Amino acid sequence: MGDLTSIISSRICVEYYILRQRGMFAKNAVTKMSDAMDLNIKSMYTMMAKAEEVTQSMKIVEGHAVRIKEIKRLVDLFEELYLNY
Repeated sequence: MGDLTSIISSRICVEYYILRQRGMFAKNAVTKMSDAMDLNIKSMYTMMAKAEEVTQSMKIVEGHAVRIKEIKRLVDLFEELYLNY
């Protein structure tokens, strides 16, 4: 009976160890997934901030484009007046 008890005890210890390792693996997997999601969210907000900076910069460029079109219109007008004079 003593041999059977020690075999059962050993088996219980092995199964406990295996379950504990699986639990730690699952915990590590969840932790890694959570860390990856956090990193992705931070990256998304960084990208959104950069996009906002580009949008602000483009407003300045759009203003320059309007001024350049007006200058071109005036140059064309002067050329027309000069050629027809």
